[in-house]
Amino acid sequence: MPTTGTCYSSAARTADSLEKLREAVTTLERLNASGWNNSEVRTRLSVTYGYLALVLRLGTPVAGVVPDLKAAVEMQRKAIALDESLATAAPADTALQRQVMIDTMNLGEILGQLGDRGAALDQLRQGLARAEQLARSDAANLQAHSDFAWASYTLGALLAKDGATDEAFVLLGRAARLLEPVVAADAANVNTRSHVASNSEGLGQAHVALASNRSLAHDARLGHWREAKGFQDSYVFWKEMRDKGITTGADAARPEALALEIAKCDAALGAGPTTRERR
Repeated sequence: MPTTGTCYSSAARTADSLEKLREAVTTLERLNASGWNNSEVRTRLSVTYGYLALVLRLGTPVAGVVPDLKAAVEMQRKAIALDESLATAAPADTALQRQVMIDTMNLGEILGQLGDRGAALDQLRQGLARAEQLARSDAANLQAHSDFAWASYTLGALLAKDGATDEAFVLLGRAARLLEPVVAADAANVNTRSHVASNSEGLGQAHVALASNRSLAHDARLGHWREAKGFQDSYVFWKEMRDKGITTGADAARPEALALEIAKCDAALGAGPTTRERR
């Protein structure tokens, strides 16, 4: 049964992908309901739900169709329900356990985009716990290190946006350390580079949160504005990916968002202390 249709580098391809994925879901749901070849069908159905959620979330925008974050949440929850039942039946299967972690993290990210911070944090913490367990059970596995880093900086970035900078810095610092052997093994890998860029963005957000805290001394705030300019590294990567046509949707818009953050840092560093801060 096909689970393809995830090419969405244009609006037309996004629409075509959605059609193919929805056809695959319909077929797989019927087979799952019939009980035929249950384990394989459920695995393929879970993957297809996940792909559909991805296109609904990150596909090239199609007016009135994509993005559709509420529909993406529904698909992601269906994927997790199947993942968990499959993983429970095969607790030693690390690939299944990893898939539960990935889909849980993806759900947390979508909920964060929807603005449901409480539910997002809950899912991201669950995903982080699973990623940590997998990494600790196989310390030599660089993919597990990379996954653990991803889970750490994803939660850390959301916490930074909410002003919970102490925990954010712990998570983002850990992600940076986890990525060191991954980068050493293959610094040119695009996925690895995206992790490094995303962690830099999260650290920038944490520093901006502190730099914006007027209860801190002026010099301390300036220090955080300087550190926040680490946004530049992230900007360079995401602009390269967009220029090469690799990113779409929300990811394609990241260079502009990062450029605004860099401009905010430059403006703050170019301004003197306010009257209140001089006192």
